[in-house]
Amino acid sequence: MLKKAGLDISQKESMKRLNNARVALKHHGTRPSKLDIEGFRASTTNFFQENTPLVFQINFLDISLIEMVQCKKAKISLKEADRFGRENNLDNAFGRTAVAFEQILNDYEKTKKSCFLNPFHFGQSSISSKRQIFGRIVGSSSLQQQIDQALNGVVKMLMGEITSVQSALKLISLGIDYRRYVKFKMFVPEVGRQGSERISCYWDSKKMKGTLEDLRFCIDFVIETALKLQQFDFVVEADKARHGSLRILFESRSSEGGRE
Repeated sequence: MLKKAGLDISQKESMKRLNNARVALKHHGTRPSKLDIEGFRASTTNFFQENTPLVFQINFLDISLIEMVQCKKAKISLKEADRFGRENNLDNAFGRTAVAFEQILNDYEKTKKSCFLNPFHFGQSSISSKRQIFGRIVGSSSLQQQIDQALNGVVKMLMGEITSVQSALKLISLGIDYRRYVKFKMFVPEVGRQGSERISCYWDSKKMKGTLEDLRFCIDFVIETALKLQQFDFVVEADKARHGSLRILFESRSSEGGRE
C-alpha cells in the first residue's frame, strides 16, 4: 500500500532484523540478548520518528492519547499542560492538569442532572449557618460569644470531614482509582470555580514539588479518567413533550467527537 502511494519508508533493514528476532522468539524460542533488545528499541523509535511525518504528516512526538479525550475544554487544558511541561514550566503544567481533571468530571456530571435529581450528589457541600445544626442558644452576650466561637470551630471541622467523604464517595462511584487519585492530588494545586465557567487554582504548603516524571503521571491519570468515563456514558434529558418526564439516552461519544 505504501509503495503504491509512492512513499519510500526508511529503516527497512532495521525492521527486517526486528521481525527476524520476533520469528526466532515465537517459533524457535530463541531469546534476544539485552544488547539486541536495546538496539531494537532504538531502531523502532527511529523508524516511527522518521516515517510518521512522511505517512501521516504529523510529528511522532506530537502523538498523544490526549486526542482521545472528548471533552473539548479538558483536551485544550491537557495540551497546554503538555506544552508547559516541555517548557519546564511545571507550576503552570500541574495547574492546567488539575483544571483538566475538574473539567472532565464537570462535563460528565452535568449530563446526568435533571430537574429532579443529580445521581452524583451526596449532600450539601456547605452549611450556611451553624444555627442550622445547633439552633439559637440564649445566654449572656459574653457567654454567647464564647459558645459561638466554639461552635464555629466544630462546624468548620465537621464540614471539612463531610466534604472529604463526599469527594471520595463521588470518585469511587465514578469508578476512578482512588489510590492513583491520591498520588495525583499530591502534586496538583487545589481548584475552585469562579462563576459558571472559570476554574482557578491555588497552591498550599502540603503539595509536593513534582518533577517531569510526576507531571507525566498526572497527565496520564487525567487521560485514563476521561477514557474510563467515556467507556459507559449516558445523557439524561427532560422530555417536555411528555410533561417533564425523563428520557435516558445511551450514547457512544466516540463516534461524535468532542463536546463542550
